[in-house]
Amino acid sequence: MTLSLILLFIQGTEYVITVKPFCMSYEDFYAAFTADSHRSFRVTPSAGRMDRRGGQNTLLTIKCEPKGAAGTLTGTLVVNLPEDNSKLTYKITARSF
Repeated sequence: MTLSLILLFIQGTEYVITVKPFCMSYEDFYAAFTADSHRSFRVTPSAGRMDRRGGQNTLLTIKCEPKGAAGTLTGTLVVNLPEDNSKLTYKITARSF
């Protein structure tokens, strides 16, 4: 599943993505931006354990620190659940001023 988000980042702004658990059991996950993403993007936590379906949501915090870069910054966030052989992909477009 791929979702697209367009965000307006002001220095120090963070956005939280809520991920509803969709697996039948607890699953380890790893979250990271792809190598071709703008280097100003960060995600926390970068690893953890997702609850099983119907359980608590997982919150991922995206931060963009452009350090002087202005314009449209793009990135692809991938949340990998290797034991379930599944992943979530978020296309992030940030506008920095």
